[in-house]
Amino acid sequence: MAFISRIHLAAVTLVLASVLGACRRDESVETPTPLAVPFQSTISDSLVAATVEFGGKVDTLYASAFRDNLNRLQALFPEVMQDEARSLPIRQEMVRQYVLEQLLMQEAQRRGLKADSAMVAAEMERYRSRFDTEDDFLRELEEIHQTESDLRSQFMSTISRDALVQSIEDSLARPSPKEVEEFRKSHATRLRVQHILIGVPEEASPDDLEASRKRATQLADSLASGQPFAMLARNHSDDPGSRVSGGELPWFRRGEMVPEFEKAAFELVSTGDFTRKPVRTAYGYHLIRLLDRQEDDAIDADSAQVLLTKRRVRAAHEELQRRLVSQTIVRTNPAFVPPPATPLPSDE
Repeated sequence: MAFISRIHLAAVTLVLASVLGACRRDESVETPTPLAVPFQSTISDSLVAATVEFGGKVDTLYASAFRDNLNRLQALFPEVMQDEARSLPIRQEMVRQYVLEQLLMQEAQRRGLKADSAMVAAEMERYRSRFDTEDDFLRELEEIHQTESDLRSQFMSTISRDALVQSIEDSLARPSPKEVEEFRKSHATRLRVQHILIGVPEEASPDDLEASRKRATQLADSLASGQPFAMLARNHSDDPGSRVSGGELPWFRRGEMVPEFEKAAFELVSTGDFTRKPVRTAYGYHLIRLLDRQEDDAIDADSAQVLLTKRRVRAAHEELQRRLVSQTIVRTNPAFVPPPATPLPSDE
């Protein structure tokens, strides 16, 4: 199956987003929480970048297609791609996205939901109609380093994925009135916090991970001794989006941050309270301090119904991906894609 070339934009968005954007969750089920995909670096064939084995079928990401996408990234983000340390997690993310793309396409096909050529052609025509002339359309493709074949592949994937997500939603029970009411009340509370992030790079070794945890723990000790949170955030936080403001983040409600961050933040009771131990997320270790808590009017029942349903669909979508990945063998060629970092060690 062809490599969906436009996923390089998703990869760059994910890897280069500010930590604030990464900690904040998207209510869209099309962009679930990043799911770890284990790689086995066992391919030595110079023509192959990666393979995905699932259900007796093997999909191949050829080196030529992988290089084409790297070239597109080079044209769009030259400074990033010329830096080996910054481009490595992007290459890993491209393979991760490829793996998930193949698995979801296979699942959609298994359920009889895969887009047919007529649906793709209709979507292509709608896209083309946005432009006044054919030259404008072709110029747009050139600017985003795409071909018509790339677009057709993208639309095939998008239509199939949307149908799969809709089938998941159709299979779920509707939230009960009691669940909707509890959801409304939980969303009436919003917080404003500061945070310090000690980030963990994708290529970190186990020793690097432990060093990051110890660094975060030392900062927690400094806070306990009375040192100002804002000063420590400005001097030590790895979050460029909030560091300049002393680690301050915008107001948020439940469901808007990654679960580990949210749980720790909402457990803080009084203004000035802070987490005594570093909070681990996929992005590293956080220290969090409560600045303010407000109780607003609860959202209306219709909005609560929509948000709660969307959250359940997203959770079911993520669970489906985890199940598919657990049955998958991913092999990569280390000449193109070194394996991801060892997962963060458990604090338990």
